[in-house]
Amino acid sequence: MNSPKNMIMEASRNCQNKREGEAEPQIRLITAEQFGHILGLSKRQIFRLNATGRVPKPLKIGGAVRWNKGEIHAWLQKGAPDRLTWEAIQSK
Repeated sequence: MNSPKNMIMEASRNCQNKREGEAEPQIRLITAEQFGHILGLSKRQIFRLNATGRVPKPLKIGGAVRWNKGEIHAWLQKGAPDRLTWEAIQSK
């Protein structure tokens, strides 16, 4: 069984291999379940990673928690750093 860290690194490698011309034209918000599908993890594992600051900060809309799919792909292309590192990269 692969660890969450290994699954994230695999998804990161897969995302880095995508062609640059495949960018989505608009912001798309995804659920924890959809995020988990991208990484090969369960919804519960995504929420655990979020609680420990190992994934980008989600958006909270009412009671719903969503992630920006474009940001997730950019995060994976940068090697899936922890949240603080990711926020520092984005602020540059």
